[in-house]
Amino acid sequence: MADNANAAVAAIMLPPRPAWRCVAAAVVRSRRAAAATVVAAAVYLVLAMLWCLVASLGLRRFARAACGEGCALVAGADEVSRLATGSLVVLAIVTLAVAAASICVVACGPEAEKV
Repeated sequence: MADNANAAVAAIMLPPRPAWRCVAAAVVRSRRAAAATVVAAAVYLVLAMLWCLVASLGLRRFARAACGEGCALVAGADEVSRLATGSLVVLAIVTLAVAAASICVVACGPEAEKV
């Protein structure tokens, strides 16, 4: 009975992959992981800058209501919102470029077709 079970398992098992295919698959997986990490970091930076922009706009609105237009807090909030807006635009462009480059790294790699 045990011999029949072992024979069935041996018949079901696939032959081992060649060594170069295993290495190529590991390289593609590591490239994909690196590309996904870079894209995720860029997206989180964009979200953080978006949060800073919204927080500075809210602070500006409350400061304007509390102490008027000439308050130093309003001027500081205006400056933070300008910096956050500029940084958000730059980071959005960089994020799109990084995403496009990572897609090319994963899809156009030399080992992409073999795996």
